[in-house]
Amino acid sequence: MEFQLAWLGLFLIIISWIVQIYLMITSDKKISAVFALLQAIGIIFLVTDTYISTNGQLPVLAYLNVLSAIGALTVFGLALKK
Repeated sequence: MEFQLAWLGLFLIIISWIVQIYLMITSDKKISAVFALLQAIGIIFLVTDTYISTNGQLPVLAYLNVLSAIGALTVFGLALKK
């Protein structure tokens, strides 16, 4: 099996959920900046992998992933301000 960015992206998304759940259980109920950042990076890896594997043609699902990455980066920026 060759290395795919999708695996790395999904791994980062799963790690971000684990970190966020741990932080919400042990401290406060706010969204962590680390959570949002790992989400965004993971999503970007998913989109990049799709772009590479489809020879530069992004299906609609990839565009939706881009929108979710923008959302995660927005949350990341807002979390840093607080």
